[in-house]
Amino acid sequence: MSLPTNPDRPLDHATNARGLPGRTDLVGVIRRRWLVIVVCVIVTPAAAYVASSLTPKKYTATSSVLFRDPAFDQLLFGSSTTTRSNDPDRRAGTNLNLLQMAQVSRMTERKLKLPKGTVSDAIEVTPSPNSDIIDVRATVADPQEAAEIANVYGETFIGLRRASDQASLADARQTVIDRLRDLRPQAQRTAVGQQLQRRADELDLLRSLQTGNAQLTERASVPTVPSTPRTRRNVAGGFVVGLVLAGVLIAVLERRDRRLRSPQEAAAVYDAPLLTIVPRKPDTFSLQTISGGDLEPFAMLRANLSYFNVGEPVRTLLVTSAASGDGKSTVSLLLAISASLANSRVLLIDADLRRPVLAERMNIVAPPAGLSEYLSGAAQLEDIVVETNLADLVPELGSATSDAQTITTIAAGGVPPNPAELLDTPRMRELLAQVREDFDLVVLDTPPILRVPDAIPLVSQADGTLLVAAMDETDQRLASALRTQLDNLNGRVLGVVANRAGGDRLSSLYGYGYGYGGYGYGYAPSADKDRYAAANRD
Repeated sequence: MSLPTNPDRPLDHATNARGLPGRTDLVGVIRRRWLVIVVCVIVTPAAAYVASSLTPKKYTATSSVLFRDPAFDQLLFGSSTTTRSNDPDRRAGTNLNLLQMAQVSRMTERKLKLPKGTVSDAIEVTPSPNSDIIDVRATVADPQEAAEIANVYGETFIGLRRASDQASLADARQTVIDRLRDLRPQAQRTAVGQQLQRRADELDLLRSLQTGNAQLTERASVPTVPSTPRTRRNVAGGFVVGLVLAGVLIAVLERRDRRLRSPQEAAAVYDAPLLTIVPRKPDTFSLQTISGGDLEPFAMLRANLSYFNVGEPVRTLLVTSAASGDGKSTVSLLLAISASLANSRVLLIDADLRRPVLAERMNIVAPPAGLSEYLSGAAQLEDIVVETNLADLVPELGSATSDAQTITTIAAGGVPPNPAELLDTPRMRELLAQVREDFDLVVLDTPPILRVPDAIPLVSQADGTLLVAAMDETDQRLASALRTQLDNLNGRVLGVVANRAGGDRLSSLYGYGYGYGGYGYGYAPSADKDRYAAANRD
């Protein structure tokens, strides 16, 4: 069963030609950024709760004022004594403005003996939709005072409105009486005089019946629950704000974080088949405790290398990565062990002359010479080849190995002053040509090409290049640059190994790193040395 990516099938994220894919794996994003989500959805509701607790409590009491039909005189006498608007929206707006008059607030403050501005700051007048009722809300710290303000405010408005209407009718009646008095006594007994007298009587009756066309239909009761702060609502709102904030932060972090997140993403950026997925293992690992299950990804790798290269067998395989610490030395070693278990003749060459690790990993104690000595002419091939029995190298495999199964290794040797020049010599090309005939598979563990140029001459000499990408570590931009570099070198990219993609063993081996940031002939800078010492990588 193979694990290639199909270029004709869309991936689960948007990609461009050798570009940086966008991520739409929501579950993966949540798993990566769960801490951001937890912090946001805890901190913002907590902040809302604290702010609510520190906010002084206020209580709101509400009274309701009903505005009656102003055509009361027309109902009584069959005709109107005043001029009024027939537009209900205009009447409602007028009533609302009248109810908000500053005079009402001042009179209410005088009645309740409150400081100036208390009522105007506390009152909110709100019309009820599709009705002639307007609510008067009073919000203050004292619930008893809130109810008193709401009730007295409404009563004061109605009293002002009634007094104003009565004064208007009194003025109208006085005008009619004055006209009646201007008539001669004989004229006062005529139809005109009688009509004026009747109108004066109607206005007097209407004045006595005036209510201001408004009524306090519902008195405010003393509130028992504060209207502010509304702690539950604020906490719920804080939770929603926390989610939104988490989403924004995650979007920013995801946009800025260019690490490869999934095997499919690695294959898309490298524009190469995904050959195997090596799980991340949290437990301490050594070759002494490795089991057959730990080698299954590498059996898959071998199978896919054969599947994708039918007719073009891979005898010499160069293994590299975009950056230090991606796990290429581990992949090289375990691929070689897996191939040896399949009875293949395998040669593992540590071509990383600056940061050699394979001799230590394989417990090759003080090899007499290595690749650097051979390339400089100080040693012959038979002096640098070391054979190791698989049963001694990986004792946990038990009966899966036999005494005849061995793995051949060429260690890096001493660190030379000119590793790039040594690897680009006729002697290196002759070595590869010779071992290609003697072994079924030659695995070359090389330094990252983007860091140092040592492996560049080997790209064209190997049958193909295997790229190792560490999930959640390898930078997409470096991966894309590596693929471009290999294309410029006319290198044959065979596929991608997605390393550290999950799991629960081999963490020590899969957690190694170089410190190539200061790659040179001595040690890396202190930060890289600390990383190397802490993680024992690559």
